[in-house]
Amino acid sequence: MKNQEENLIHSSKKYFKSYKFLSAWDPLDENNSLSPKIVVTCFIQQKDKILILQRARKDLQHNLWGIPGGKLDRNESPKQGLIREIKEEIDASISSKDFSLLGTARSTTISDGEYGLYLFYALMPENQIIKINHEEHSGFCWVTLEEFESYDLLTAQGEAYHFVENKLKKIYKSNSQKFKGVCNV
Repeated sequence: MKNQEENLIHSSKKYFKSYKFLSAWDPLDENNSLSPKIVVTCFIQQKDKILILQRARKDLQHNLWGIPGGKLDRNESPKQGLIREIKEEIDASISSKDFSLLGTARSTTISDGEYGLYLFYALMPENQIIKINHEEHSGFCWVTLEEFESYDLLTAQGEAYHFVENKLKKIYKSNSQKFKGVCNV
């Protein structure tokens, strides 16, 4: 994963756009001040849809939509954290070989300071059933990439999407099949 991260980071610095909540971030930098504050998120595709989750009422950003993910626990790698978060949020088991790194960024929108953000992609098997954790989410929906931005998204989710949009669209297109999605709210 380190070589994949190094190549991605160095190439993303050349083409990085300006965003309101995201900025370039190199997790391999020796002066990295964000190491204990890391968030992992994942665009999960099943057939031709991406999974989005609606935050539960008790959450600060309740009723807003976003992709699965969360903060890393201490001494947890980004891949380990992503596997744990996906299991906690949607009761699905995805191995590290099933997902790939799309990009890294610095986010300034999380309430308790800046975070390093790892954006991943995973292809979920067609027979995988989603069971959301109702403590964290009130619903889920499978949407196309075109529909994604029409939802009321968590702060910076739209920017995170645009940050990895070209790479995500290539992977998404190569894995898409016809699928009739249903919202479960």
